[in-house]
Amino acid sequence: MHRSWQWLLGLLVSVIALVLVFQGVQLSELWVALQNAQYGWLVPALTCVWLGQWLRAHSWRVILGHSLTHQEVFSALNAGYLLNNVLPLRLGELGRAYLISRTGKMTVSQALSSVVVERVVDLCMVSAFLVALLPTLAFPGWAINAVGMAIALVALGLTALYVMVTQREWMLKLVRWVVRAPLGFWQGAARLEDIAEAFIDGLQAIREPRRFILAAVFSGLAWFSAGASLSFILLAFQVSADVLMIGVMGYFTLAVTALSIALPSAPGSLGVWQWAVVLALSVFGVAREAALSVAILHHAANYAVTSVLGALALAWEHESLTHLAQSARSLLGKTTARRV
Repeated sequence: MHRSWQWLLGLLVSVIALVLVFQGVQLSELWVALQNAQYGWLVPALTCVWLGQWLRAHSWRVILGHSLTHQEVFSALNAGYLLNNVLPLRLGELGRAYLISRTGKMTVSQALSSVVVERVVDLCMVSAFLVALLPTLAFPGWAINAVGMAIALVALGLTALYVMVTQREWMLKLVRWVVRAPLGFWQGAARLEDIAEAFIDGLQAIREPRRFILAAVFSGLAWFSAGASLSFILLAFQVSADVLMIGVMGYFTLAVTALSIALPSAPGSLGVWQWAVVLALSVFGVAREAALSVAILHHAANYAVTSVLGALALAWEHESLTHLAQSARSLLGKTTARRV
């Protein structure tokens, strides 16, 4: 029943987003826009998606620690993205943590904490892109509010993680008190304490400025590559004759999309992705049909590359998608005793 509600919630959000996206769209004009696109631009666009994944794996490896090879991290990352493409509520984040823990080089909780740090680093980079772009144009109030919200979330997240790391013993005492007071009779209470301890220990990248900065550099390069990919797709639809404006549109749209797909939705962020792209491009006066055609191709390009890379990753891991999904669902109830 719990899984059914997950699916229903995601589907509901996606359906609402798709209704908003297609409202007022002339399907004949949308078809013409898709027919007239210069699909040669897809080659550099797809290449940039792949490069972004490669760089993102570098960023995550810095956070995890160099005991893991780039291939191990790249494989787990892409298998997780494939899981996100076919299952709702970003279950792939748990899937990739499971694959990392399976290497035996760290616990499940430590792997999960690294995913949290990586997401915070990502949010930092998205916020930086938005802050850098805001002075270039007179953006509407919702865009400025989105920047403020992103900055606030980054500050809150970094502060919370930093407190966990620097006040480790105090946090562990707090966890013990919270767990033992209502759950002292439960045999699994001690295991929850072990999970919390491993999770906090996995946040060491926050405590090491050079390590955190290096992870941020690779993350920034990954987002730069992703923005270039979207800019190439914008060129395919000739939404502007100004190449510089194409770049501004690409990176702003990417940032809005990155923030929006955090919402629960159908697998692959269907609907929410298209809605975010159309909303972002409306700031620049791009016709709804042209914006939707960009959204469709952008989503398809990312979905195709991450799915192919994910399938190759599963083959390399000797893993099946079904088993990975089952492992991800049961991940929070498991931990291992081994430390980094």
